[in-house]
Amino acid sequence: MPMTTPKENPVELSPSEPQTMPRTNIDFRSQQGFVGTSILKLGVFLAITTVIAIGAYFGAQVFLLDDDTVDDNRRPVAVKRGTLLDDVTASGSVTFPELESLRFDISGTIAELLVEEGESVFEGQLLILLDDVTIAALESSVANAEIALQDASENLADLLNGASSLEIAVAESNLADARVNSINAGEDLTDLINGASSLEIAVAESNLADARVNSMDARSALAEYTTGSNTDSPALIKAKDKLSDANQALTDALLTADDNAEAQDELVAAAQEVLEEAVKDYSTQISGWFGSVTTELDRALEPDILFGNWGTTVDKIFSESTATVDSPPDDLETPWNESIVWVWTHLTPYPILTNCETTSLTARCPSTEIDDAWDVKVAAEEALAETVDDAFTAAKSQQILVDTAQEAVESAADEVIDTVNEIDIDALAASLAEKIELEKDAEAAVEDLTISVNHIDIDALAARLAEKIELEKDAETTLAELGVLDALQIKLATAAINQASANLDNARTELAAANLSAPFSGIISSISVAPGDQVSRSTPTIDILDPSVITVDGTVDEIDVLSLRLGNQVAVTLDALPDQVLAGVIDEIGDGVNQQGIVEFPLTIALTPPDSVELIEGLSATATIVLNQIDNALLVPLQAIGGSFTQPTVDVVTESGFITTEVTLGASDDFWVVIESGLTEGQEVLMTIAESVDPLEQLFGGGAIRIPGGAGGATFTGQQRGGGGGGGR
Repeated sequence: MPMTTPKENPVELSPSEPQTMPRTNIDFRSQQGFVGTSILKLGVFLAITTVIAIGAYFGAQVFLLDDDTVDDNRRPVAVKRGTLLDDVTASGSVTFPELESLRFDISGTIAELLVEEGESVFEGQLLILLDDVTIAALESSVANAEIALQDASENLADLLNGASSLEIAVAESNLADARVNSINAGEDLTDLINGASSLEIAVAESNLADARVNSMDARSALAEYTTGSNTDSPALIKAKDKLSDANQALTDALLTADDNAEAQDELVAAAQEVLEEAVKDYSTQISGWFGSVTTELDRALEPDILFGNWGTTVDKIFSESTATVDSPPDDLETPWNESIVWVWTHLTPYPILTNCETTSLTARCPSTEIDDAWDVKVAAEEALAETVDDAFTAAKSQQILVDTAQEAVESAADEVIDTVNEIDIDALAASLAEKIELEKDAEAAVEDLTISVNHIDIDALAARLAEKIELEKDAETTLAELGVLDALQIKLATAAINQASANLDNARTELAAANLSAPFSGIISSISVAPGDQVSRSTPTIDILDPSVITVDGTVDEIDVLSLRLGNQVAVTLDALPDQVLAGVIDEIGDGVNQQGIVEFPLTIALTPPDSVELIEGLSATATIVLNQIDNALLVPLQAIGGSFTQPTVDVVTESGFITTEVTLGASDDFWVVIESGLTEGQEVLMTIAESVDPLEQLFGGGAIRIPGGAGGATFTGQQRGGGGGGGR
């Protein structure tokens, strides 16, 4: 029990107080002798008092510090089972990220609201209708656009198709008659003047027929790439279909590659986890048996090489420890801890075997357990390497398939581009005009042969022939005019179709926008308009939110953020629901922000909505992220731990006082520590309650105890710390 040292409290007279002596009838010498005697008595009294005080103090210290007596500043506390937690907390508020404010894409007047605030809606459900006047105006715009598109299409079709079949047939018939007449007149004149032979004329007419066939082919080619319905040409449709198929094949290849990659990643992660557990187990074997801290190099060495580097063997270490009667101090020159090995060979309830090949719970063989742990680690390394090789091979195969599909897409895209580039109406129209000119030349050649006139004074035949030729020319001109295509007019007509199509699409889009629909399933959180209100693109109408997507936005400091990972499970409590714990996961960890020298990291937690209550935005929330949890652990307060670093103890309460008992400690938090052995549930131990500080303790220093295996290697002193997240339940 802390005690205060006696202090001298001398009493001094104030200078302002008069120091008077009582009047007596004793003479001066008598008074002087009386004063000397009083001073002597006072000195003896003070000396005796000091000796008694010192003796009483040290006697009390011996009595109070007796190992068999409970100190006044220690209280019994029960040993109980509970859960030890290592957690991180963050404060924030509830938000609904899936919130959208809806607006019309057109101007109009609200006719009817189909929903109310707080109502649940599904995706695509109608929410607001505009009035009939607005709808009628929009429908009129669509109808006008459709008529304009139809007119433009018909105009282009007329240009491309030219004259009707009947008109062309009549013109061709007239031309044929005119040519027959010209031939007859020519033959008559030729007979007179021995003009061109029939063979020459036949050849010229054959050339003319070929020229006409070429003209018809040019007309067909132009029609192949120009239609009257504003649709793609047959060649372009075929190229686009091929590109669509190639894109679908590429998408399928990518999806298959992603699925395979994900499956391989899971296999690699599982193999990696098995290896990590094997490495951890092998390291635990070394550190557990020998109290050694293994390095990465140690974990990479098989047992024979590791202990060869130590200059010994497992059996030799335990044989020597078995032969040692008393616990030896740790030899700092050896990699192992002799004290821990001695505990294994002398204090465990089962024998420790040497030169053995099997191990069990009743008789353990360290060398076999270490070798088995190494074999498991080697097997896990081989399994991981094989899994990684398989994943690489699978990824390479999938990449080949993806590359092949990508090449097919690029080839199809090039074909579409080439097809589009080939659709040069100007070039096709120019080709048609050229063929028509060639046809005219062929006709002229025929004409030259049939109207070749010699200056013979045969006025009648010459006049008749000239007349027939003129009639033939008129027929040819008429036929040619019916078949000529104007390239500029075709361009203008095509542009008119494109513009009319765009106008129709816009009109239909505006008509569809007259009805406001829900973009996703959710709840109507607010309505800002009423029937009769005018709306435009900038007018907010309805706010809709998805209540199934709830987040908690908060912050954590830079120390706690290092322990967090995306996907960590989170327990969330709300000030509005103090008795209910909601589940969530860490969805996002933002970049740190320096606030007056304190770095904080924004944290977003995806919250699972509760079934029994509807949350609202802005509720205060506290999130607890459990980093480690030990259930059903035997717990005592840290203030009950005494002893030394290598052998902690507790004082167990008995009927006659207490007994100091050695214990094995596990993990701890700021208040509780796990008892792995040495105590049972229900026992009571003494816990120090800090009340005052002993001056001698201040002089010689308190005895801090470092708990082996404690969380973070924490150091606990004789003063009580605040209770942590664990504790008996």
